[in-house]
Amino acid sequence: MANLLGTSVSAMIAAQRALATTSHNIANVNTEGYSRQRVEYSTRTPEALGSGFIGTGVDVDTVSRLFDLSREQSLRSNTTEHARLDALAELSGTVDNLLADEAAGLQPAMQAFFNAVQDAAADPTSPTARQLVLNEGESLATRFRFMDERFAELSADVERRLSVQVEEVNQFAQDIATLNQEIMEARGRTGQPPNDLLDQRDAMVRQLAERIDISVTEQDDGRYNIFIGRGQALVSASSAREIQVSRNEYQAYQSEISLVSAQGAREVTDLITGGSLGGILEFREQVLDPARNDLGRLAVGLSEAVNAQHRQGVHFADGVPTFGDDFFEPVSPLVLARGGGTPNGGTTAPDVALSAAGLTGDDYQLRFDAGAASWTLSNLRSGASETFAAYDSTSAAVPNDTGLVSFQGLTIDTRAMIDVGTATGDAVDGDSWLIRPTATAAASMGMNISRASELAVAAAVPSQALQNANTEDGNNQGTGALTAIQMPTLTTPLDEAVELSYYADLRDVYGNGADWPGGTLPAAPVAGYAVSGAGLDGYIQYDGSAPLTVDDTSYQPMPANPAPAGPTLADTGGLSFELSGQPLTGDGFALKPPGPGDNSNILALGAIQERAFMDNGTATLQQDYSAMVGEVGTKTLKAQTGRDAQELMLNQAIERRESYAGVNLEEEAANLMRFQQYFQAAAQTITVANSTFQSLLQAVQR
Repeated sequence: MANLLGTSVSAMIAAQRALATTSHNIANVNTEGYSRQRVEYSTRTPEALGSGFIGTGVDVDTVSRLFDLSREQSLRSNTTEHARLDALAELSGTVDNLLADEAAGLQPAMQAFFNAVQDAAADPTSPTARQLVLNEGESLATRFRFMDERFAELSADVERRLSVQVEEVNQFAQDIATLNQEIMEARGRTGQPPNDLLDQRDAMVRQLAERIDISVTEQDDGRYNIFIGRGQALVSASSAREIQVSRNEYQAYQSEISLVSAQGAREVTDLITGGSLGGILEFREQVLDPARNDLGRLAVGLSEAVNAQHRQGVHFADGVPTFGDDFFEPVSPLVLARGGGTPNGGTTAPDVALSAAGLTGDDYQLRFDAGAASWTLSNLRSGASETFAAYDSTSAAVPNDTGLVSFQGLTIDTRAMIDVGTATGDAVDGDSWLIRPTATAAASMGMNISRASELAVAAAVPSQALQNANTEDGNNQGTGALTAIQMPTLTTPLDEAVELSYYADLRDVYGNGADWPGGTLPAAPVAGYAVSGAGLDGYIQYDGSAPLTVDDTSYQPMPANPAPAGPTLADTGGLSFELSGQPLTGDGFALKPPGPGDNSNILALGAIQERAFMDNGTATLQQDYSAMVGEVGTKTLKAQTGRDAQELMLNQAIERRESYAGVNLEEEAANLMRFQQYFQAAAQTITVANSTFQSLLQAVQR
């Protein structure tokens, strides 16, 4: 009877455990991260009798959870990658929408500005047309500042997101370390796995993986070790380290990520490549900062080109011809001394000048090596660098342009920082500066002139077609045009007094004078483009014959089509100009003092729109902006496409896990009925055992 009763009781207990576990599964069907549990049984040791072994029932060994490590790791890694791409796609889409917006983008503002310039060229004496140029110039500068403000807001949003992500990572790391301890203690007390605690920990690990790329290992006692970056421990058994937001050593307003340990904080920003935290950092490095730099590069190119042309022109604001001032406020690069970690020993900053043609939109580091008495300028994106000698005023072998370097649109002057010959200047070994040539250029865009009368519409040295004695009407018959006239040696616009000395220069350089560059002026007229004086007007007259050679450079007469591959006629001294089109024999052009009705300079200013001077002379302003928009759009589309594809993979990983570890209510309902029947059958065997025992007692009592 004892064996029958014990066996029946063991079965009832086993059925009760199964019913309880099934009920627990049903209760947690909607609990995120819950793994279905199952009672594991084993047969008790049978009792040996002379006639054989008689079973003694069933033991409940443990309650296990259905957990597959490979499925969990797949879910974890897909969660990390999806979170990275989701953050990158969301933030990149914001930049893409800003740049491509027809109303908020730069394209409409640039077009409106150049339209106003063309209107002023059509009516150069109109105060209204001139004022419109200033108004549209201010609108264009405002649009640059507006877009940079949006970038600044995005940058601030990135900083806030980084802080939130760091706090969440630290909280999850601490919670996981706490659960590690609880799991170890629970396992030590019972020898059984605390399934619900294990599920909680795995759910937290997945949430941690959603924020940062991690790798996980399990110790023999069941505790997890979690690593970030290239093996830097974040959770070690029951203790957790913290990451923190630290400040860039050059830019206090830009966050970096550091891992804190007993030895101090170590920057790990470049090692974080996954999760939403990695996506935010990737957006800042690959999309936001380059887009802001490219916007600034466009601002530098526009302001530099417009200002240079405007300074060549003349206005009559005070009643006399006066050279134009800068149209836009000149923009300056951002030069930041190292202040964090090991601050610079010196305080003098390098002087940095910009040239739009070669600017890359990248950032640079300038570093001083006292041992080599040299400076190294490095492009932080491409790694390209240029090393140049430090200034030495005492060395006869070293020219005075040491301490100077021109590199990718930058001209760096370090002569005020150190003179190694006289040991003056305060730069010390290892000092470095971060140079961001265009990062703040768009933010500094603004108008430099405020009166419409200050708009330099006229050219400093205008030209006009002369009469041609070989024609019936006396006018030029060809299509030749005199353009790009510059006189760098002029300090005031051309007037009659300057004009006289100017003609002496013309005769000396181009003909009819004693100092011909190639030697004694030949008796016969110089072929090609001849220059001579006539009264108060000098002119260039074409005789339609052979090329003209000046300083061993041959300048070809201009054919109708195509234009010559060689240089155009230009003097590097007091005058430069270009002849285009096809002049006919006897055609000429006069150079004369400027007048209020002349529109030569405003026409040249309007031509900037079609001139390819950006990206090393390969792109116009519009083409450069379109390339910028296209690059951001491509990165955004790539991130969005990757996110959508990764979302499918994530859903598949979730489905794989749930198909194994998830709760199926239909299955659990079937189990509930099965275990209920199991319990009832076990109870019935107890009833039989009791009835048999009672029968035996009654027989004995007789």
